Amino acid sequence: MSNAIYNNPSHSGGGYAPDSYDVFYGDINTSSVTIFGAGLAETWIPAPGSLNPGTNPYVPQNTGLNPAVTQLVRSTLAQQDCIDFAKTVLNAVSNDKAMYPAKGSLSDVFNAFLAQGNSHALLTRQNPPGGWGHGSPVGQIKAGTSVIFSPIVSKIASVQVGADADTIISELFHHAREKGYYSDEQLAKAVHNSTYAADAAQVIAPESNIFDKRYKARGWRKDQAYSAYFHYIQYLHCGAVPQPAGNWWRLMSKRLSSAVAT
Repeated sequence: MSNAIYNNPSHSGGGYAPDSYDVFYGDINTSSVTIFGAGLAETWIPAPGSLNPGTNPYVPQNTGLNPAVTQLVRSTLAQQDCIDFAKTVLNAVSNDKAMYPAKGSLSDVFNAFLAQGNSHALLTRQNPPGGWGHGSPVGQIKAGTSVIFSPIVSKIASVQVGADADTIISELFHHAREKGYYSDEQLAKAVHNSTYAADAAQVIAPESNIFDKRYKARGWRKDQAYSAYFHYIQYLHCGAVPQPAGNWWRLMSKRLSSAVAT
């Protein structure tokens, strides 16, 4: 796969690694697949006052969210399957690291994200320093500095709305931690230690499943493998855009684990 994300030498060794591969656009039978989704486990934290669009290029001029995106996120989070999945995951990860709002649901996290108001943009198209172009959490919800980076993936409005909604939902799982972010490893282990672990066979090839004895690291690092495990399963239960049916995900996970540069 000749995707520039993987072949860019500036990302090989020592740099940040994309920790999520969530939303796929393109044809798996060609090299044109583009990967977007939830972001880095560790990322840029803006300093106080740095969310001023006049001085910070990582914050766009507009504030708030597209109402269509907000509606799609809300409707997805209101589905019982998503409610149950998110509750299982957040209950597990918050045992060791407190979440915000305390003992809340993923909808509560989204409401807190929106409640930051119009003092700064909630969504940015500018990749934060160290990012690889995937969705990324920036700042902290509790501190009122939270922003989500979601890349532009299409000129078709409905496609972009779906991509933004999916990226936001994925990022909310990371953003739900009171201080810092829940990492993909923490989220993946929460799923693996639940009944949702049975879903892995539907969406990820055994050699790409970090919890499977047949796992082969090849070009896929642990953080990438944890990310794929969590988010592939997450999309079965908390996805705004319907995912491809059949063995598409399993084939993609197998190809990605072979293609990602170390």
